[in-house]
Amino acid sequence: MWLKSEPSQRVLENKRFTQQIRLIYDQSKQTYASLRITEELKARVITVSRPRVVRLEKGKYKTFKTSVLSIFEYIATW
Repeated sequence: MWLKSEPSQRVLENKRFTQQIRLIYDQSKQTYASLRITEELKARVITVSRPRVVRLEKGKYKTFKTSVLSIFEYIATW
């Protein structure tokens, strides 16, 4: 039964990626956004897409700084 099954490979990967994302984010003194975190993960030979980093970060912590794009969107509403 699926209730007694072990976590899927995707769930295990997401947990591992989330731990790495949080570590990088904290090491950057909470200044890195998804692009820089993705680049740092790639430098550590961890292959993950930027949209996945955004999804994992939004779902867990919601702590990314405001992106430049959202700032421009805000200014456009003036």
